[in-house]
Amino acid sequence: MCSASVVTAPSKSLVVTAAHCLFDDSTRTWYTNWIFVPVYDEGAAPLGRWVGRYGTILNAYAPSSASSKNYNYDVGFVVVSPVNARKIAQVTGSQGIKFNAPRNQMTFSFGYPGKIADGEIMSACISKTMANRCGAPSYVGQALRCDMLCSASVVTAPSKSLVATAAHCLFDDSTRTWHTNWIFVPAYNKRAAPLGIWPARYVTILNAYAPSSASSKNSNYDVGFVVVSPVNTRKIAQVTGSQGIKFNAPRNQLTYSAGYPGNIANGETMSSCTFQTTAPRCGPSGYVGQALRCSMTQGCSGGPWIVDFIGATGLGYINSVNSFICIPPSVNNDFTHTSKILQSYSIDAFFVIKKYNHFIVRKICRLSNGSYRLQKKGYEEVHLCALKPSALDPEEKGYEEVHLCALKPSALDPEEVLYPISNLSKYAQPVFDDYKVLNHIQTHIVNVSLKSNENMFLCASTVNMLSYDKINVNKFKMIYTSLMRSLVQDVVDKFTKRLHLFSLKTTELNDDHQLSREQINET
Repeated sequence: MCSASVVTAPSKSLVVTAAHCLFDDSTRTWYTNWIFVPVYDEGAAPLGRWVGRYGTILNAYAPSSASSKNYNYDVGFVVVSPVNARKIAQVTGSQGIKFNAPRNQMTFSFGYPGKIADGEIMSACISKTMANRCGAPSYVGQALRCDMLCSASVVTAPSKSLVATAAHCLFDDSTRTWHTNWIFVPAYNKRAAPLGIWPARYVTILNAYAPSSASSKNSNYDVGFVVVSPVNTRKIAQVTGSQGIKFNAPRNQLTYSAGYPGNIANGETMSSCTFQTTAPRCGPSGYVGQALRCSMTQGCSGGPWIVDFIGATGLGYINSVNSFICIPPSVNNDFTHTSKILQSYSIDAFFVIKKYNHFIVRKICRLSNGSYRLQKKGYEEVHLCALKPSALDPEEKGYEEVHLCALKPSALDPEEVLYPISNLSKYAQPVFDDYKVLNHIQTHIVNVSLKSNENMFLCASTVNMLSYDKINVNKFKMIYTSLMRSLVQDVVDKFTKRLHLFSLKTTELNDDHQLSREQINET
């Protein structure tokens, strides 16, 4: 068994593979009964089976005068027969082909290796090619490293470029060398990179993880950070969004652990576990982190631990990362352990809960790309990016719903000074004759509403007045939008009471109460 792929060609029937998948140089015979099964997956052939019609290899691969094959030319091509009058490229699509491309490029490698799920599912490696590391002395091809995969997440930071993972995903303490060709593929799903590929620019770990004086790593500090380069002038948090981060969170909390473990779908989809954290069950001497009952194995390292996770919004707070796994004595389940350090998470479209040997998959709300949240004193900001314009599906509503849960009430910042009514224009003060100071929200917007010409949209009732010696009603309009029809008359009454001092008219406009142009001008 071998792997292959469809190549763009005028015939729309060309498949490329390795020469040794077509020709046996030891017996100098061609393999027969050759078929190609695109997108094969555990016995399924969703795109059909395509029979080889012609096969060819480069003569230089196994010349008759040579005693062995030459891997510098190990490539072959197959023309496959149509199926149901359709050519293969019309069904599967095809990959472009590039000749004489430069070396040392970021490269995807796909195939069906026998050591992973017995070759029943497609696997992939993503790395930068390098000079060959082994092989015959005459071999001058390239090598691709496929042995290091971890999980990571985007951290809310001013740079909008910070990714957090485990320290051992960045640094090899046994050789005291940094891992190279590091890239981050957010929302990776079965070989797809919907949010792009982000190469590392700078990496760092805590010195306490692998101090030069120590003989082994310290898993209590197994955390690292990566600054990734922009892609198409955009920073990663502007594309993926980022989660909040919580430091010094209490232990024993209900926690979501996410990652791409190799034991589940070969790490091709994101998985997660949901349990309450416990004291460590096993691990190296001196380890004082936490444990989470979870059966994810290698590949989940660096994935986030999330507390206060809200499934409806996909939001939560990162307070740790996956570090290592072990199985305590007399316990049948793996325990994933974490470092003491805290970090962030990039939302994926699905999460998987492993429970009783079954998988429960449910969809969660995904905020638009570029959304992020910021913690402020006494409140939290959630920044949502506008959706890109697109043709509407007749079955779609034409809009996106984002459900945000209210924050728990918190005490105001003790250093905040509420704006005194006495500082307002003399024309505005009578409106607040029963008050000494503006409230918390009014204090935050007073400069915009009274001292600038900026447009303002506020989800609360507010009065926008001009602080001049005379109010020119022809120069501005204030529109209050009520979300409930039953409240309209109450709002009109309140505004009329407050604004009659300035001879300003308040009126209602809706389907049942229409206004003429003249009435609108008078309002």
